[in-house]
Amino acid sequence: MFVDIVKFPLDKASFSFAQCLGYSKIFTLKECPLKIVDGVSDAVNRKAVENKNVDILLNPHQLRGKDHLHYRRSGLNHVLCSLAHKNHVAVAFSFDSLQDSFDFGRVRQNISLCRKYNVSLYFFSLASSSSTLHSASDVLSLLRHLGMSPGDAQEALSHPKLL
Repeated sequence: MFVDIVKFPLDKASFSFAQCLGYSKIFTLKECPLKIVDGVSDAVNRKAVENKNVDILLNPHQLRGKDHLHYRRSGLNHVLCSLAHKNHVAVAFSFDSLQDSFDFGRVRQNISLCRKYNVSLYFFSLASSSSTLHSASDVLSLLRHLGMSPGDAQEALSHPKLL
């Protein structure tokens, strides 16, 4: 059972199309019962993982400057991951945030940090229309490429509060 969150309003046709792609439930961003914070800066990321009312920190790697010579500016570090684990804040990534190879590298680093500190990982498409939805099997293979195990990739597409 896979779950996805999208940006466009749902109707019966788009919901049946999403079911054909392998999703059992689909939510709009406005109707989602989870408290989601978009990670737009380091300060926002820090406040989100310190807050126990936040469920998900979405795309902590966005809006970063140029990477340094010896490390990536991925938006997460060991301190934020340990705070996220302590406060039960999950980290999520969206398909629309992966624009170039720098984003793939930053997401891959964040996945390894989250796995090391036992932070829950999720993946949503946040598609802007039904034509930009991707099948669940395509997303699973992308997550495998980004460094997740097969079991972790399946858990990333199924949030327990949304099922």
